[in-house]
Amino acid sequence: MSEKQIEEIAENADMIINSYAFTRKDGNISVLNLRKPNRAMIISEPGKLLETNMDEIEQVIVHTIWKCIKPGKKTARMDFIEMGSKTYNTIILTFARNMLY
Repeated sequence: MSEKQIEEIAENADMIINSYAFTRKDGNISVLNLRKPNRAMIISEPGKLLETNMDEIEQVIVHTIWKCIKPGKKTARMDFIEMGSKTYNTIILTFARNMLY
């Protein structure tokens, strides 16, 4: 995948969290790891895994992020990552340790 394609996905994403681009598509959520664009996942709105080529650790990370995102929940701070010549806002979620287990 070219850098231009990755930038386009990032620009069209509904949100980018911890370098994972979440995009609503056809009633499901498409997730792409922007740092490793060969890693992707498709989940349903409630979070059911539909398709993936991510390893188990990445699957847990994405599912944990998805479960913790709720409107008005104050668990995030804004940060930035550099990709090529553009800077994208990235939300770095700060999870309580017990939320990861």
